[in-house]
Amino acid sequence: MKAILIALLCVALIVNPADAAIIDIGAAFGSALQPYIDAVVNGAIAAIIGWLAWIAKNRFNVDIEVGYRDALTTFLQRQASSLVAAGAVKLQGVKVEVNNQALADAAKMALTSIPQALSYFGLNPAKVAEMIIDYIPKQPAISEALAVAVDVQNPSTPSKPAA
Repeated sequence: MKAILIALLCVALIVNPADAAIIDIGAAFGSALQPYIDAVVNGAIAAIIGWLAWIAKNRFNVDIEVGYRDALTTFLQRQASSLVAAGAVKLQGVKVEVNNQALADAAKMALTSIPQALSYFGLNPAKVAEMIIDYIPKQPAISEALAVAVDVQNPSTPSKPAA
């Protein structure tokens, strides 16, 4: 083993790297293949960046959409509840009416409360107002009143079993 290392060292000292011929293949293929080489390198870089982003998302459990969805849902529930508590919601049988100005004010609050979620989902105050209206029947006081109104309109099939 020592003999092989000594032989390799002697050969390395005897052969002068300056005497070796340098072959430049860049001039032969450079201009014709350069766009293809650039495309392959850019594709590889994009793939590596995408792979690193995927690894980061899986490793750190980053999920922005879920956070925005939760923020939007919480906002809508709170606004619907506050409209009911403020008396801006009126029930006439099974029909729910909402004070337009109170609803508009509640929807405009989204611009300052959850602006990132609005921009992420592409929502405007008019759409938020519609979504708040959809959450109003889910409020406990309203849902119970609606159940009573349904029972009054259709006594043959009560919504709650008899006690």
